This record gives sequence, C-alpha cells and structure tokens, in this order.
Amino acid sequence: MSRILVFFAVASLFACGGTTAPVVDGWSDGLDVPSSDSSDLDVQELAPPLDLVPESPGETQGDTPEVQPVDTPPSHDDSLTDVDTPTDSSDEGVLDSGPDTPQFYCPEGHQCGLDEQGFNCGVCPNGWPCVENRCGCKPICTGKCGGDLCGGSCGTCDSGTFCDRGACVAPSCPEGFVAVQAGTFMMGSPLSEKLMINSALERQRTVSLTRAFCVATTELTQQQWLETMGGEASASCGQDCPMPMNWFEAAKYCNERSKKEGLAECFLLQGCTGTIGKDFACSTVTFAGLDCLGYRMPISAEWEFAARAGTTTATYKGDLQNPFCGPDDVLDQIAWFCGNSNDATHPVRGKAPNLLGLYDVLGNVGEWCIDGLPLTVPPYWDNLEDPFRSPPQGNSPGNSSAVTRGGSWWEEPAYMRAGYPATRNAKDARADTGLRLVRTLKAP
Repeated sequence: MSRILVFFAVASLFACGGTTAPVVDGWSDGLDVPSSDSSDLDVQELAPPLDLVPESPGETQGDTPEVQPVDTPPSHDDSLTDVDTPTDSSDEGVLDSGPDTPQFYCPEGHQCGLDEQGFNCGVCPNGWPCVENRCGCKPICTGKCGGDLCGGSCGTCDSGTFCDRGACVAPSCPEGFVAVQAGTFMMGSPLSEKLMINSALERQRTVSLTRAFCVATTELTQQQWLETMGGEASASCGQDCPMPMNWFEAAKYCNERSKKEGLAECFLLQGCTGTIGKDFACSTVTFAGLDCLGYRMPISAEWEFAARAGTTTATYKGDLQNPFCGPDDVLDQIAWFCGNSNDATHPVRGKAPNLLGLYDVLGNVGEWCIDGLPLTVPPYWDNLEDPFRSPPQGNSPGNSSAVTRGGSWWEEPAYMRAGYPATRNAKDARADTGLRLVRTLKAP
C-alpha cells in the first residue's frame, strides 16, 4: 500500500507542475530502469506492475483516483543488460553502441564491424578482414608461389622444383628419402568409412602443413640401426627387416644419427635410464620443433599426409570391406597384416609402394610419431596448422603414451587405415613397432 501512495504522490507532483521528477532505481521484479531528469517523462512510465494495483476500491484511501491498468513491464532479459535505454526523445528507438551489443540488432546483411548507429556486429572468423560490414577473404602472398589463403594462387614453380614457404626450391633429400611438399589435406576418416575404430580420434578436419620435409622410403632397417648404434641384427629376420624399438629408443637413434652427420639434434633427452633394447626410457623429453633440421620422427599429421599421398580412401589402394584376418584384395597388394604375414615381420619393400614411393607405410610394423597422446584428454587436432602434441614423458603416468601409425603384421584390417592413430606405451619395445625417419627441409 505504501508503494501505491508513493506512486500517487509522484502523479500529483506532475499534475501540479512540479519541475523535478523523482529518481526511480527500478522495479521490485528486477527490471532496470535508468534514471531520468526529463520534464517530458510520461507519467505512465512510472506506473507500477499489475501485481501492485489494488484489487478492490476498498483498499484505496481518501479521494485517490482509480488506478487504470497498464501493460506489465517486460521481464528482465540478461541478454540486454549491456544496452542502455535512451532518455532523449530525439533518440527514441536508437540503442547505444558497445562492444558487447548483440549481433541481432544489426541491419540485415551486416556480418561484422560497426553499423551506422555504432553497433558492433561482430568479428570475422579465421582472421578475415571486415570490408563494408561483410566478412571477406583478403588474399595474402608471402612469396612467389603457393596459396594466397583465399583459395587462389600466388604463382607456380617450374618442373623439378616445388613451393616451400613461398619460394620455389629444388628438394635436396638424403639417399633413401623423398621430398614431400607442404600442403593442406583432410586428416582423419569420414564417418561413412567402414571399419572405423574411434570416431573421436579419427575426426575429420582440414589440416595445413607449412614446411616441406623429407621422408624415408622404408621403415628403419636393422642394418641402418647397426650402422649408427651398433649391436647385432635379429637372426629371425635379418638386416633388411624393420628394427623394433620403443619411443625413447627412436628419439635416441634420431639424435645419434643427426650428431653423426653434423646436424642439429631434435630431442633433448633427460633423466634417461635403462639399456637400449631392454628398458631404455627418459624422464623428460623436449622436442626442438619443426624447424629442427636433424632427423626425427614425423608428427602424426605429416605421417598421414605422406601415407595418403593425395588419396582420400582408407588405404592408398582403396577402401576396405573385410574386418577379419584373411585374404584381402586391397591389403594383399600393399601391406603385411594378420591375414598374410604368418605372424612375423618381413623385409622392407615386399609390397607395392604408395604414389610417393613409400613402402610398408601400412602394415609390417607400426611407426612411432612424435606426438604424445594421454588417453585421459580429448582429441587434440583442433589446431589446423602443423598440429602436434608434446612428446611423451617417461616419468608422467598421465602422458606416457605416444601415437603410432599404419598398423602392423599381427593386426586386423581396421588398423591398416590411413586415418587411424593408434596409441601405445612409449616404453614398450614391441616387435611390431618401429620408425620411419623424416627431416624438415631447410627454409629457402
């Protein structure tokens, strides 16, 4: 009742020509009403909500005129809390600008920037520029060749050379390696692909690799290992078979070969214990990054890019249909797997290579990648340019696994698919896991 009397007192002030309007902080239901000193303020703007109007004349006092119902003020909307209600009648219907102004206030067709009234209509994705309130792609060329970031071209290279970081280069890779040009591809497996194992790990996404690299045409053989590390070859298979190793041994080999050839070591291995070939592991591993010019493992994205060699099917010879170990028209041409390996590793180059000339990229032995992959975190391939995770750490139970690619001689066809990244304990020296070397090409 006291609030009603205040209301009538306010109305009486206006009726008597009062020059100062009272300041109202807001309704009890939470609706924010800005203060105003306008003498032209309509009395009805100060009317109480309907739930404050007396239900019967008997509740009013004296000669107070009957209150006429007014529209209930709108309920409080959190999405509008940053928008100030105008107090000048000349600006009626115009909302103040601000960085958090909701986009739906912008005129139709405006995608970004400020409109005529100063509203912020948003920002463009992917760093695209805002031109006349429309998101557009601004071609950018950083060199004489390659893409312009908008689907166009900055130029092409002559035969025998290819584009690397904006310059045409003649690739110079060691013997037994082939050059892979930087590029963009669809990484992962489509949901329609048969024999899919893990739709999260295999989620498709467009990935760009910004550096050209050299990749070995075969898995590291026992002969190549012995030339750098010493020891003896396996009597059961021989020097032309892949050398089995754990992840830390692979990193150690990369460093030793780089050192032997006067190249930068790409891995800082600390707290290493155990014996090579038995239980070698390092508590802390730091990767020098993709600009390191020494020998290293590929990142998972590089591996898949090279393995696919421009193809988009489950294997570079086509899709797979049969999930079981047994004869397979596709895999029998290109891979040693559980259906044809007789449960053993085989010498390299025993099957048909892909279009880059890479042998055994599927099957025979799985191939270590740099990427550590804790099984307790979501998939990480949301960085669309040169994506990779930090290496596994030997003293971290939560980050002791690493990615392997390509499947091995004892596994089923589903593991032979180019889009599937398997994970294994980095300390395990299994007979079915080896290494394919890569090196980043020196920037032009």
